[in-house]
Amino acid sequence: MRSPVAFTKNHPTPSQGSAGLFAPKYVAALLVLILSVTFYEFRSTVFIGDGLRHLPALRTITEGPPVTFHSKPWLEVYRSHYDRVVVHHHFLFGLTIRAAFALQQALGVGGDAIVAIQAVNAISAAISAGLFFLLVVRLGVPIGISLAVMAGVCLSPAYVLAATNVTEVALALPFFLGTLLVLADREFLGHTAGLAGILVGLATISYLLAGSLVPCIAIAAIVSGSPFRSTIEKLFLFLSAFALVVLGIWVVVLYLSGVHSFADLVTAILKFPEQGTYGRFKLGSLIATPIGLTQAFFQILPDDFRGLRSLYHQTPVVALFAGILSLITCAFLARAIYLLSKGRMLRNLVLLSSLLTFLLVEAVCLWWDPYYLKLQVFALILFWLIVAAGFTNSQSDRAYRWYLLLFVIAVAVSGVRVLSTNIQPSQTNTNAQQLHAIVREGVLITGWSSDVAHLWLYSNGENIIPLPDFALARNLQPSRVESDLKAIIDKASANGTKVYFYALFEANDEELTNAYDIRFRLSGFASYLRSLQQDARPVGRFVQPGEHWSVLYVYNGTVSHP
Repeated sequence: MRSPVAFTKNHPTPSQGSAGLFAPKYVAALLVLILSVTFYEFRSTVFIGDGLRHLPALRTITEGPPVTFHSKPWLEVYRSHYDRVVVHHHFLFGLTIRAAFALQQALGVGGDAIVAIQAVNAISAAISAGLFFLLVVRLGVPIGISLAVMAGVCLSPAYVLAATNVTEVALALPFFLGTLLVLADREFLGHTAGLAGILVGLATISYLLAGSLVPCIAIAAIVSGSPFRSTIEKLFLFLSAFALVVLGIWVVVLYLSGVHSFADLVTAILKFPEQGTYGRFKLGSLIATPIGLTQAFFQILPDDFRGLRSLYHQTPVVALFAGILSLITCAFLARAIYLLSKGRMLRNLVLLSSLLTFLLVEAVCLWWDPYYLKLQVFALILFWLIVAAGFTNSQSDRAYRWYLLLFVIAVAVSGVRVLSTNIQPSQTNTNAQQLHAIVREGVLITGWSSDVAHLWLYSNGENIIPLPDFALARNLQPSRVESDLKAIIDKASANGTKVYFYALFEANDEELTNAYDIRFRLSGFASYLRSLQQDARPVGRFVQPGEHWSVLYVYNGTVSHP
Protein backbone atom coordinates (compact mmCIF):
# COMPACT_ATOMS: atom_id res chain seq x y z
CA MET A 1 0.00 0.00 0.00
CA ARG A 2 1.20 3.52 -0.67
CA SER A 3 2.23 5.31 2.46
CA PRO A 4 0.14 8.26 3.63
CA VAL A 5 3.18 10.47 3.02
CA ALA A 6 3.38 9.52 -0.66
CA PHE A 7 -0.34 10.04 -1.13
CA THR A 8 -0.27 13.44 0.57
CA LYS A 9 2.60 14.54 -1.61
CA ASN A 10 0.61 13.95 -4.78
CA HIS A 11 -2.74 14.99 -3.36
CA PRO A 12 -2.41 17.23 -0.32
CA THR A 13 -5.07 17.22 2.35
CA PRO A 14 -6.85 20.44 3.34
CA SER A 15 -4.92 22.72 5.59
CA GLN A 16 -5.47 22.51 9.29
CA GLY A 17 -6.46 26.15 9.20
CA SER A 18 -9.92 25.18 8.03
CA ALA A 19 -11.23 24.95 11.56
CA GLY A 20 -14.05 26.33 13.62
CA LEU A 21 -17.53 26.52 12.17
CA PHE A 22 -16.19 26.15 8.63
CA ALA A 23 -14.42 22.86 9.31
CA PRO A 24 -15.50 20.21 6.78
CA LYS A 25 -17.36 18.12 9.36
CA TYR A 26 -19.55 21.08 10.36
CA VAL A 27 -20.14 22.04 6.75
CA ALA A 28 -21.14 18.44 6.02
CA ALA A 29 -23.59 18.40 8.96
CA LEU A 30 -25.21 21.62 7.72
CA LEU A 31 -25.44 20.21 4.20
CA VAL A 32 -27.18 17.08 5.48
CA LEU A 33 -29.79 19.20 7.23
CA ILE A 34 -30.40 21.46 4.22
CA LEU A 35 -30.49 18.61 1.71
CA SER A 36 -32.84 16.47 3.82
CA VAL A 37 -35.42 19.24 3.74
CA THR A 38 -34.79 20.06 0.08
CA PHE A 39 -35.08 16.49 -1.16
CA TYR A 40 -38.29 15.95 0.80
CA GLU A 41 -39.84 19.22 -0.31
CA PHE A 42 -39.12 18.33 -3.94
CA ARG A 43 -40.29 14.71 -3.56
CA SER A 44 -41.67 13.17 -6.71
CA THR A 45 -45.38 12.81 -7.41
CA VAL A 46 -44.73 10.02 -9.93
CA PHE A 47 -43.48 6.88 -8.20
CA ILE A 48 -41.52 3.99 -9.60
CA GLY A 49 -43.20 0.62 -9.30
CA ASP A 50 -40.39 -1.10 -7.42
CA GLY A 51 -41.05 0.95 -4.30
CA LEU A 52 -44.84 0.87 -4.64
CA ARG A 53 -44.74 -2.94 -4.65
CA HIS A 54 -43.86 -2.81 -0.94
CA LEU A 55 -47.05 -1.01 0.08
CA PRO A 56 -49.31 -4.11 0.35
CA ALA A 57 -46.66 -5.67 2.61
CA LEU A 58 -46.56 -2.63 4.92
CA ARG A 59 -50.18 -1.66 5.49
CA THR A 60 -53.84 -2.36 4.80
CA ILE A 61 -56.15 0.33 3.41
CA THR A 62 -59.65 0.76 4.79
CA GLU A 63 -61.63 2.91 2.40
CA GLY A 64 -63.50 5.70 4.11
CA PRO A 65 -64.37 8.36 4.35
CA PRO A 66 -61.84 8.89 5.73
CA VAL A 67 -59.32 6.48 4.26
CA THR A 68 -57.27 4.86 7.02
CA PHE A 69 -54.01 2.91 6.91
CA HIS A 70 -53.37 0.03 9.29
CA SER A 71 -49.82 -1.29 9.62
CA LYS A 72 -49.20 -4.97 9.00
CA PRO A 73 -46.96 -7.22 11.17
CA TRP A 74 -43.31 -6.18 11.20
CA LEU A 75 -41.98 -9.10 9.16
CA GLU A 76 -44.89 -9.42 6.74
CA VAL A 77 -42.70 -8.57 3.74
CA TYR A 78 -40.50 -11.60 4.50
CA ARG A 79 -43.36 -13.98 5.30
CA SER A 80 -45.81 -13.36 2.46
CA HIS A 81 -44.12 -11.10 -0.11
CA TYR A 82 -40.55 -12.41 -0.25
CA ASP A 83 -40.45 -13.21 -3.96
CA ARG A 84 -43.03 -10.64 -5.13
CA VAL A 85 -41.00 -7.63 -3.98
CA VAL A 86 -37.66 -9.35 -4.82
CA VAL A 87 -36.36 -9.08 -1.26
CA HIS A 88 -32.98 -10.52 -2.34
CA HIS A 89 -31.95 -7.30 -4.03
CA HIS A 90 -32.71 -5.00 -1.07
CA PHE A 91 -33.18 -7.22 1.96
CA LEU A 92 -33.12 -4.59 4.70
CA PHE A 93 -35.40 -2.13 2.92
CA GLY A 94 -38.69 -3.74 4.01
CA LEU A 95 -37.77 -3.86 7.70
CA THR A 96 -36.38 -0.31 7.67
CA ILE A 97 -39.47 1.16 6.03
CA ARG A 98 -41.75 -0.79 8.37
CA ALA A 99 -39.90 0.82 11.30
CA ALA A 100 -40.15 4.26 9.66
CA PHE A 101 -43.89 3.74 9.09
CA ALA A 102 -44.33 2.81 12.75
CA LEU A 103 -42.49 6.00 13.75
CA GLN A 104 -44.64 8.02 11.34
CA GLN A 105 -47.82 6.72 12.96
CA ALA A 106 -46.42 7.14 16.49
CA LEU A 107 -45.68 10.78 15.73
CA GLY A 108 -49.20 11.28 14.46
CA VAL A 109 -48.14 12.01 10.89
CA GLY A 110 -51.03 11.01 8.66
CA GLY A 111 -50.88 9.41 5.25
CA ASP A 112 -49.69 6.23 3.62
CA ALA A 113 -46.36 4.46 4.09
CA ILE A 114 -45.23 6.38 1.01
CA VAL A 115 -44.54 9.28 3.40
CA ALA A 116 -42.11 7.12 5.38
CA ILE A 117 -40.39 5.81 2.25
CA GLN A 118 -39.75 9.27 0.83
CA ALA A 119 -38.59 10.62 4.20
CA VAL A 120 -36.10 7.76 4.61
CA ASN A 121 -34.82 8.25 1.06
CA ALA A 122 -34.44 12.02 1.48
CA ILE A 123 -32.50 11.63 4.72
CA SER A 124 -30.36 8.77 3.37
CA ALA A 125 -29.45 10.70 0.23
CA ALA A 126 -28.65 13.81 2.27
CA ILE A 127 -26.36 11.85 4.61
CA SER A 128 -24.69 10.28 1.58
CA ALA A 129 -24.07 13.71 0.07
CA GLY A 130 -22.45 14.87 3.30
CA LEU A 131 -20.23 11.79 3.39
CA PHE A 132 -19.30 12.31 -0.26
CA PHE A 133 -18.25 15.88 0.53
CA LEU A 134 -16.05 14.68 3.41
CA LEU A 135 -14.58 11.97 1.18
CA VAL A 136 -13.49 14.27 -1.65
CA VAL A 137 -12.10 16.77 0.88
CA ARG A 138 -10.15 13.93 2.47
CA LEU A 139 -8.73 13.10 -0.96
CA GLY A 140 -7.30 16.61 -1.19
CA VAL A 141 -9.90 18.32 -3.34
CA PRO A 142 -10.28 22.01 -2.35
CA ILE A 143 -13.37 22.69 -0.26
CA GLY A 144 -14.92 25.03 -2.83
CA ILE A 145 -14.62 22.47 -5.62
CA SER A 146 -15.75 19.72 -3.23
CA LEU A 147 -18.95 21.67 -2.63
CA ALA A 148 -19.46 22.15 -6.36
CA VAL A 149 -18.91 18.47 -7.12
CA MET A 150 -21.23 17.46 -4.29
CA ALA A 151 -23.87 19.73 -5.85
CA GLY A 152 -23.27 17.93 -9.14
CA VAL A 153 -23.88 14.60 -7.41
CA CYS A 154 -27.07 15.81 -5.73
CA LEU A 155 -28.45 17.28 -8.96
CA SER A 156 -27.63 14.31 -11.18
CA PRO A 157 -30.98 12.84 -12.35
CA ALA A 158 -30.16 9.32 -11.11
CA TYR A 159 -29.34 10.69 -7.66
CA VAL A 160 -32.45 12.87 -7.63
CA LEU A 161 -34.47 9.73 -8.41
CA ALA A 162 -32.96 7.93 -5.43
CA ALA A 163 -33.42 10.92 -3.13
CA THR A 164 -36.95 12.04 -4.03
CA ASN A 165 -38.75 8.92 -5.23
CA VAL A 166 -39.56 5.56 -3.60
CA THR A 167 -36.54 3.60 -4.81
CA GLU A 168 -34.85 1.12 -2.49
CA VAL A 169 -31.29 2.12 -3.38
CA ALA A 170 -30.94 5.30 -1.28
CA LEU A 171 -30.81 3.33 1.97
CA ALA A 172 -27.53 1.67 0.93
CA LEU A 173 -25.70 4.84 -0.10
CA PRO A 174 -24.62 6.10 3.38
CA PHE A 175 -23.02 2.71 4.14
CA PHE A 176 -21.47 2.54 0.67
CA LEU A 177 -19.83 5.96 0.99
CA GLY A 178 -19.09 5.41 4.66
CA THR A 179 -16.95 2.42 3.70
CA LEU A 180 -14.85 4.53 1.33
CA LEU A 181 -14.55 7.34 3.87
CA VAL A 182 -13.25 4.96 6.55
CA LEU A 183 -10.64 3.66 4.13
CA ALA A 184 -9.69 7.22 3.12
CA ASP A 185 -9.22 8.26 6.72
CA ARG A 186 -7.19 5.29 7.90
CA GLU A 187 -6.28 3.31 4.77
CA PHE A 188 -6.31 -0.42 5.72
CA LEU A 189 -4.77 -0.11 9.18
CA GLY A 190 -5.69 -1.73 12.50
CA HIS A 191 -9.41 -2.26 13.04
CA THR A 192 -10.30 -0.13 10.00
CA ALA A 193 -10.64 -3.31 7.94
CA GLY A 194 -13.24 -4.66 10.36
CA LEU A 195 -15.21 -1.42 10.41
CA ALA A 196 -15.09 -1.23 6.61
CA GLY A 197 -16.36 -4.81 6.44
CA ILE A 198 -19.29 -3.97 8.73
CA LEU A 199 -20.24 -0.91 6.70
CA VAL A 200 -20.03 -2.59 3.32
CA GLY A 201 -22.01 -5.52 4.78
CA LEU A 202 -24.80 -3.12 5.76
CA ALA A 203 -24.61 -1.56 2.29
CA THR A 204 -24.92 -4.98 0.65
CA ILE A 205 -27.80 -6.17 2.81
CA SER A 206 -29.55 -2.88 1.99
CA TYR A 207 -28.95 -3.10 -1.77
CA LEU A 208 -27.19 -6.11 -3.26
CA LEU A 209 -25.23 -4.27 -5.96
CA ALA A 210 -23.41 -2.27 -3.26
CA GLY A 211 -21.58 -5.52 -2.53
CA SER A 212 -19.59 -5.03 -5.74
CA LEU A 213 -17.33 -2.88 -3.56
CA VAL A 214 -16.13 -5.98 -1.65
CA PRO A 215 -14.06 -7.81 -4.31
CA CYS A 216 -12.74 -4.48 -5.59
CA ILE A 217 -11.46 -3.42 -2.17
CA ALA A 218 -9.84 -6.85 -1.81
CA ILE A 219 -8.08 -6.55 -5.18
CA ALA A 220 -7.01 -2.98 -4.49
CA ALA A 221 -5.60 -3.94 -1.11
CA ILE A 222 -3.55 -6.75 -2.63
CA VAL A 223 -2.03 -4.67 -5.42
CA SER A 224 -1.47 -1.53 -3.35
CA GLY A 225 1.99 -2.57 -2.20
CA SER A 226 1.56 -3.58 1.46
CA PRO A 227 3.40 -6.63 2.84
CA PHE A 228 1.54 -9.72 1.66
CA ARG A 229 1.06 -11.33 5.08
CA SER A 230 -0.22 -8.13 6.65
CA THR A 231 -2.63 -7.60 3.75
CA ILE A 232 -4.01 -11.14 4.01
CA GLU A 233 -4.65 -10.72 7.73
CA LYS A 234 -6.53 -7.47 7.19
CA LEU A 235 -8.49 -8.92 4.28
CA PHE A 236 -9.52 -11.84 6.46
CA LEU A 237 -10.83 -9.42 9.09
CA PHE A 238 -12.58 -7.34 6.40
CA LEU A 239 -14.25 -10.31 4.71
CA SER A 240 -15.18 -11.97 8.02
CA ALA A 241 -16.92 -8.82 9.25
CA PHE A 242 -18.71 -8.47 5.91
CA ALA A 243 -19.93 -12.08 5.89
CA LEU A 244 -21.00 -11.93 9.55
CA VAL A 245 -23.14 -8.85 8.96
CA VAL A 246 -24.76 -10.03 5.73
CA LEU A 247 -25.44 -13.64 6.69
CA GLY A 248 -26.21 -12.76 10.30
CA ILE A 249 -28.93 -10.25 9.46
CA TRP A 250 -30.30 -12.40 6.63
CA VAL A 251 -30.54 -15.59 8.72
CA VAL A 252 -31.91 -13.92 11.86
CA VAL A 253 -34.66 -12.05 10.01
CA LEU A 254 -35.67 -15.11 8.01
CA TYR A 255 -35.70 -17.27 11.15
CA LEU A 256 -37.92 -14.78 12.96
CA SER A 257 -40.14 -14.75 9.86
CA GLY A 258 -40.79 -18.47 10.21
CA VAL A 259 -38.08 -20.01 8.01
CA HIS A 260 -36.54 -22.51 10.42
CA SER A 261 -35.10 -25.44 8.48
CA PHE A 262 -31.55 -25.21 7.15
CA ALA A 263 -32.63 -26.24 3.65
CA ASP A 264 -35.31 -23.55 3.53
CA LEU A 265 -32.86 -20.92 4.75
CA VAL A 266 -30.34 -21.85 2.05
CA THR A 267 -33.05 -21.81 -0.62
CA ALA A 268 -34.38 -18.45 0.54
CA ILE A 269 -30.91 -16.91 0.42
CA LEU A 270 -29.59 -18.45 -2.79
CA LYS A 271 -32.65 -18.82 -5.02
CA PHE A 272 -33.57 -15.74 -7.05
CA PRO A 273 -37.12 -15.90 -8.46
CA GLU A 274 -36.14 -14.11 -11.66
CA GLN A 275 -33.05 -16.23 -12.42
CA GLY A 276 -32.71 -16.76 -16.15
CA THR A 277 -35.45 -14.22 -16.93
CA TYR A 278 -33.41 -11.04 -16.93
CA GLY A 279 -29.77 -10.47 -17.64
CA ARG A 280 -28.00 -11.56 -20.78
CA PHE A 281 -25.22 -10.26 -22.97
CA LYS A 282 -26.30 -8.43 -26.10
CA LEU A 283 -23.98 -6.81 -28.58
CA GLY A 284 -26.15 -3.70 -28.52
CA SER A 285 -25.54 -3.36 -24.78
CA LEU A 286 -21.97 -2.29 -25.53
CA ILE A 287 -23.45 0.87 -27.02
CA ALA A 288 -26.38 1.12 -24.63
CA THR A 289 -24.27 1.00 -21.45
CA PRO A 290 -22.38 4.31 -21.93
CA ILE A 291 -25.66 5.93 -23.00
CA GLY A 292 -27.30 4.56 -19.86
CA LEU A 293 -24.46 6.01 -17.78
CA THR A 294 -24.87 9.39 -19.49
CA GLN A 295 -28.62 9.25 -18.80
CA ALA A 296 -27.70 9.20 -15.11
CA PHE A 297 -26.20 12.70 -15.55
CA PHE A 298 -28.41 14.18 -18.27
CA GLN A 299 -31.99 13.43 -19.28
CA ILE A 300 -31.17 12.70 -22.90
CA LEU A 301 -33.74 9.97 -23.56
CA PRO A 302 -37.48 10.59 -24.01
CA ASP A 303 -40.02 9.36 -21.44
CA ASP A 304 -41.37 6.81 -23.92
CA PHE A 305 -37.90 5.44 -24.76
CA ARG A 306 -38.10 1.84 -26.00
CA GLY A 307 -34.59 1.19 -27.25
CA LEU A 308 -31.90 2.84 -29.34
CA ARG A 309 -33.05 1.32 -32.61
CA SER A 310 -36.57 2.66 -32.15
CA LEU A 311 -35.18 6.05 -31.04
CA TYR A 312 -32.98 6.26 -34.13
CA HIS A 313 -35.88 5.52 -36.47
CA GLN A 314 -38.26 7.96 -34.75
CA THR A 315 -35.94 10.87 -33.85
CA PRO A 316 -32.46 10.40 -35.34
CA VAL A 317 -31.35 13.85 -34.13
CA VAL A 318 -32.00 12.87 -30.50
CA ALA A 319 -30.19 9.57 -31.01
CA LEU A 320 -27.20 11.37 -32.52
CA PHE A 321 -27.13 13.89 -29.66
CA ALA A 322 -27.30 11.08 -27.10
CA GLY A 323 -24.38 9.34 -28.78
CA ILE A 324 -22.23 12.48 -28.91
CA LEU A 325 -22.95 13.38 -25.27
CA SER A 326 -22.11 9.82 -24.22
CA LEU A 327 -18.76 10.03 -26.01
CA ILE A 328 -18.01 13.33 -24.26
CA THR A 329 -18.93 11.87 -20.86
CA CYS A 330 -16.78 8.79 -21.39
CA ALA A 331 -13.87 10.92 -22.66
CA PHE A 332 -14.22 13.12 -19.57
CA LEU A 333 -13.89 10.07 -17.32
CA ALA A 334 -11.04 8.61 -19.35
CA ARG A 335 -9.08 11.86 -19.04
CA ALA A 336 -9.57 11.88 -15.27
CA ILE A 337 -8.29 8.29 -15.04
CA TYR A 338 -5.27 9.22 -17.16
CA LEU A 339 -4.49 12.15 -14.87
CA LEU A 340 -4.74 9.93 -11.80
CA SER A 341 -2.44 7.40 -13.44
CA LYS A 342 -0.01 10.11 -14.49
CA GLY A 343 0.05 11.45 -10.94
CA ARG A 344 0.64 7.91 -9.60
CA MET A 345 -2.53 8.10 -7.55
CA LEU A 346 -4.27 4.95 -8.75
CA ARG A 347 -2.40 2.87 -6.20
CA ASN A 348 -4.32 4.69 -3.49
CA LEU A 349 -6.74 2.21 -1.95
CA VAL A 350 -9.86 4.38 -2.18
CA LEU A 351 -9.30 5.55 -5.75
CA LEU A 352 -8.34 2.13 -7.08
CA SER A 353 -11.28 0.50 -5.28
CA SER A 354 -13.59 3.16 -6.72
CA LEU A 355 -12.33 2.64 -10.27
CA LEU A 356 -12.63 -1.14 -10.08
CA THR A 357 -16.09 -0.91 -8.53
CA PHE A 358 -17.18 1.52 -11.24
CA LEU A 359 -16.14 -0.97 -13.93
CA LEU A 360 -17.86 -3.84 -12.14
CA VAL A 361 -21.10 -1.89 -11.73
CA GLU A 362 -21.05 -0.98 -15.42
CA ALA A 363 -20.52 -4.65 -16.27
CA VAL A 364 -23.62 -5.50 -14.23
CA CYS A 365 -25.57 -2.76 -16.00
CA LEU A 366 -24.39 -4.11 -19.36
CA TRP A 367 -25.61 -7.58 -18.41
CA TRP A 368 -28.83 -6.58 -16.63
CA ASP A 369 -30.18 -3.27 -17.93
CA PRO A 370 -27.99 -0.35 -19.06
CA TYR A 371 -30.83 2.15 -18.55
CA TYR A 372 -31.72 1.09 -15.00
CA LEU A 373 -30.88 4.26 -13.06
CA LYS A 374 -31.07 2.54 -9.68
CA LEU A 375 -28.01 0.53 -10.71
CA GLN A 376 -26.27 3.43 -12.41
CA VAL A 377 -26.42 5.59 -9.25
CA PHE A 378 -23.44 3.68 -7.80
CA ALA A 379 -21.44 4.27 -10.99
CA LEU A 380 -22.51 7.91 -10.97
CA ILE A 381 -21.15 8.51 -7.45
CA LEU A 382 -17.85 6.79 -8.27
CA PHE A 383 -17.61 8.73 -11.54
CA TRP A 384 -17.84 12.03 -9.65
CA LEU A 385 -15.27 10.86 -7.12
CA ILE A 386 -12.78 9.86 -9.81
CA VAL A 387 -13.11 13.03 -11.89
CA ALA A 388 -12.97 15.27 -8.81
CA ALA A 389 -9.71 13.66 -7.68
CA GLY A 390 -8.26 13.48 -11.19
CA PHE A 391 -9.01 17.03 -12.31
CA THR A 392 -7.86 18.73 -9.10
CA ASN A 393 -4.68 16.83 -8.25
CA SER A 394 -1.52 18.88 -7.93
CA GLN A 395 -0.11 17.74 -11.29
CA SER A 396 -3.20 18.60 -13.34
CA ASP A 397 -3.48 21.74 -15.45
CA ARG A 398 -5.70 24.24 -13.65
CA ALA A 399 -7.82 24.46 -16.81
CA TYR A 400 -9.18 21.02 -15.93
CA ARG A 401 -10.83 22.51 -12.87
CA TRP A 402 -12.82 24.81 -15.14
CA TYR A 403 -13.83 21.85 -17.29
CA LEU A 404 -15.01 20.12 -14.13
CA LEU A 405 -17.06 23.13 -13.05
CA LEU A 406 -18.62 23.43 -16.52
CA PHE A 407 -19.60 19.76 -16.31
CA VAL A 408 -21.15 20.41 -12.88
CA ILE A 409 -23.18 23.31 -14.27
CA ALA A 410 -24.45 21.24 -17.21
CA VAL A 411 -25.52 18.43 -14.89
CA ALA A 412 -27.11 20.90 -12.48
CA VAL A 413 -29.30 22.30 -15.26
CA SER A 414 -30.56 18.80 -15.99
CA GLY A 415 -31.14 18.12 -12.30
CA VAL A 416 -33.12 21.31 -11.76
CA ARG A 417 -35.41 20.26 -14.59
CA VAL A 418 -35.97 16.92 -12.85
CA LEU A 419 -36.79 18.65 -9.55
CA SER A 420 -39.26 20.96 -11.29
CA THR A 421 -40.89 17.96 -12.97
CA ASN A 422 -41.15 16.20 -9.60
CA ILE A 423 -43.62 18.73 -8.24
CA GLN A 424 -45.83 18.84 -11.34
CA PRO A 425 -49.24 17.10 -11.29
CA SER A 426 -48.91 13.41 -12.08
CA GLN A 427 -50.73 12.03 -15.12
CA THR A 428 -49.83 8.53 -13.96
CA ASN A 429 -51.51 9.13 -10.61
CA THR A 430 -54.58 10.49 -12.39
CA ASN A 431 -54.71 7.36 -14.54
CA ALA A 432 -54.49 5.18 -11.44
CA GLN A 433 -57.37 7.01 -9.76
CA GLN A 434 -59.52 6.56 -12.86
CA LEU A 435 -58.58 2.89 -13.11
CA HIS A 436 -59.47 2.35 -9.45
CA ALA A 437 -62.83 4.05 -9.98
CA ILE A 438 -63.63 1.67 -12.86
CA VAL A 439 -62.12 -1.61 -11.67
CA ARG A 440 -62.99 -1.39 -7.96
CA GLU A 441 -63.31 -5.01 -6.72
CA GLY A 442 -62.94 -6.51 -10.18
CA VAL A 443 -59.95 -8.60 -11.21
CA LEU A 444 -57.30 -6.64 -13.11
CA ILE A 445 -54.84 -8.62 -15.24
CA THR A 446 -51.93 -6.55 -16.48
CA GLY A 447 -48.23 -6.36 -17.15
CA TRP A 448 -45.70 -4.23 -15.27
CA SER A 449 -47.36 -0.87 -15.77
CA SER A 450 -46.67 2.39 -13.94
CA ASP A 451 -50.39 3.16 -13.87
CA VAL A 452 -51.16 -0.18 -12.25
CA ALA A 453 -48.33 0.18 -9.74
CA HIS A 454 -49.93 3.44 -8.61
CA LEU A 455 -53.16 1.53 -7.91
CA TRP A 456 -51.40 0.28 -4.75
CA LEU A 457 -51.85 3.80 -3.43
CA TYR A 458 -55.62 3.27 -3.42
CA SER A 459 -56.14 -0.45 -2.85
CA ASN A 460 -54.62 -3.42 -1.08
CA GLY A 461 -53.78 -5.02 -4.39
CA GLU A 462 -55.38 -8.45 -3.84
CA ASN A 463 -57.32 -8.10 -7.11
CA ILE A 464 -54.33 -6.98 -9.21
CA ILE A 465 -52.50 -9.68 -11.17
CA PRO A 466 -49.28 -8.51 -12.85
CA LEU A 467 -48.54 -11.34 -15.26
CA PRO A 468 -44.73 -11.29 -14.81
CA ASP A 469 -45.12 -11.72 -11.02
CA PHE A 470 -47.83 -14.32 -11.61
CA ALA A 471 -45.50 -16.33 -13.86
CA LEU A 472 -42.48 -16.07 -11.55
CA ALA A 473 -44.58 -17.24 -8.59
CA ARG A 474 -45.32 -20.41 -10.60
CA ASN A 475 -41.68 -21.03 -11.49
CA LEU A 476 -42.33 -20.08 -15.13
CA GLN A 477 -44.20 -23.32 -15.82
CA PRO A 478 -46.32 -22.58 -18.95
CA SER A 479 -49.10 -25.09 -18.28
CA ARG A 480 -49.46 -24.02 -14.67
CA VAL A 481 -49.47 -20.32 -15.45
CA GLU A 482 -52.14 -20.69 -18.12
CA SER A 483 -54.32 -23.09 -16.15
CA ASP A 484 -54.20 -20.99 -12.97
CA LEU A 485 -55.02 -17.83 -14.91
CA LYS A 486 -57.96 -19.58 -16.57
CA ALA A 487 -59.17 -20.72 -13.16
CA ILE A 488 -59.09 -17.16 -11.79
CA ILE A 489 -60.97 -15.81 -14.81
CA ASP A 490 -63.55 -18.60 -14.66
CA LYS A 491 -64.11 -18.18 -10.92
CA ALA A 492 -64.56 -14.42 -11.24
CA SER A 493 -66.96 -14.81 -14.16
CA ALA A 494 -68.98 -17.44 -12.30
CA ASN A 495 -69.25 -15.13 -9.28
CA GLY A 496 -70.32 -12.18 -11.38
CA THR A 497 -67.03 -10.33 -10.81
CA LYS A 498 -65.74 -8.40 -13.77
CA VAL A 499 -62.34 -9.24 -15.23
CA TYR A 500 -60.27 -6.45 -16.79
CA PHE A 501 -57.12 -6.42 -18.90
CA TYR A 502 -54.91 -3.34 -18.97
CA ALA A 503 -51.84 -2.39 -21.01
CA LEU A 504 -51.55 -5.90 -22.45
CA PHE A 505 -53.02 -5.96 -25.92
CA GLU A 506 -51.48 -2.76 -27.37
CA ALA A 507 -48.18 -4.54 -28.02
CA ASN A 508 -47.81 -6.21 -31.41
CA ASP A 509 -47.41 -9.97 -31.75
CA GLU A 510 -43.61 -9.77 -31.89
CA GLU A 511 -43.42 -7.73 -28.67
CA LEU A 512 -45.80 -10.08 -26.84
CA THR A 513 -43.81 -13.09 -28.00
CA ASN A 514 -40.51 -11.55 -26.93
CA ALA A 515 -41.94 -10.66 -23.52
CA TYR A 516 -43.74 -13.86 -22.58
CA ASP A 517 -42.76 -16.71 -24.92
CA ILE A 518 -39.04 -15.83 -24.97
CA ARG A 519 -38.11 -13.86 -21.85
CA PHE A 520 -40.45 -15.72 -19.50
CA ARG A 521 -40.25 -18.98 -21.47
CA LEU A 522 -44.05 -19.36 -21.55
CA SER A 523 -44.47 -21.14 -24.83
CA GLY A 524 -47.69 -20.18 -26.63
CA PHE A 525 -48.68 -17.60 -24.02
CA ALA A 526 -48.76 -14.70 -26.51
CA SER A 527 -51.34 -16.62 -28.55
CA TYR A 528 -53.35 -17.27 -25.40
CA LEU A 529 -53.42 -13.54 -24.64
CA ARG A 530 -54.65 -12.82 -28.16
CA SER A 531 -57.48 -15.31 -27.65
CA LEU A 532 -58.47 -13.45 -24.46
CA GLN A 533 -58.47 -10.18 -26.40
CA GLN A 534 -61.01 -11.61 -28.83
CA ASP A 535 -63.38 -12.16 -25.89
CA ALA A 536 -62.93 -8.66 -24.46
CA ARG A 537 -64.04 -5.16 -25.38
CA PRO A 538 -62.36 -1.81 -24.65
CA VAL A 539 -63.91 0.36 -21.95
CA GLY A 540 -61.31 3.09 -21.45
CA ARG A 541 -58.16 4.72 -22.84
CA PHE A 542 -55.41 6.30 -20.75
CA VAL A 543 -52.74 8.65 -22.07
CA GLN A 544 -49.08 7.68 -21.60
CA PRO A 545 -45.76 9.53 -22.10
CA GLY A 546 -45.08 10.32 -25.73
CA GLU A 547 -48.82 10.61 -26.47
CA HIS A 548 -49.24 6.84 -26.47
CA TRP A 549 -52.34 5.19 -25.09
CA SER A 550 -53.02 2.20 -22.86
CA VAL A 551 -56.41 0.56 -23.23
CA LEU A 552 -58.55 -1.04 -20.52
CA TYR A 553 -60.57 -4.06 -21.67
CA VAL A 554 -63.36 -5.90 -19.87
CA TYR A 555 -63.78 -9.64 -20.40
CA ASN A 556 -66.99 -10.73 -22.12
CA GLY A 557 -66.25 -14.44 -22.38
CA THR A 558 -68.10 -17.22 -20.65
CA VAL A 559 -66.86 -19.69 -18.09
CA SER A 560 -64.76 -22.37 -19.77
CA HIS A 561 -65.40 -26.01 -19.01
CA PRO A 562 -62.90 -28.84 -19.25
